[in-house]
Amino acid sequence: MIQPRLTTVEQPAFEMGRRAAEILIQAIESDEKNAVPVEIILDTKLIVRESA
Repeated sequence: MIQPRLTTVEQPAFEMGRRAAEILIQAIESDEKNAVPVEIILDTKLIVRESA
């Protein structure tokens, strides 16, 4: 399809969505008015192809 095949970064999309939903549900159920930012670091994977 695309030449050369591009190097990409694979992200855990399902896990990102699951964690975001958990944080959102906690914020909705909480009595706090000011939410504290949360930083979550998930693993990614570099997929090296022909464009590297």
